[in-house]
Amino acid sequence: MTAPEMPKTWPVEVIAKQLGVSARWLADECRAERVEHVHLGGKRSFTLEQARALVARSTVVPAAVAKREADKARVQRQRRSST
Repeated sequence: MTAPEMPKTWPVEVIAKQLGVSARWLADECRAERVEHVHLGGKRSFTLEQARALVARSTVVPAAVAKREADKARVQRQRRSST
């Protein structure tokens, strides 16, 4: 029987460098549980999916796009509730 394949993880320092933020800031965010991460054996790291999610949640959408998306979601909810 073979062991299951585990997701690759990268340490805080590597992800911080890629994101252009300090490792201290990112580690503080992890400790405060404001970002999803892996905490195993006293070390904090990120999977690729977690790093991408951090970028996605930090992405600023222009107001016009955000309004259009909110309007679209509202219309979809109205359609579902009327059926």
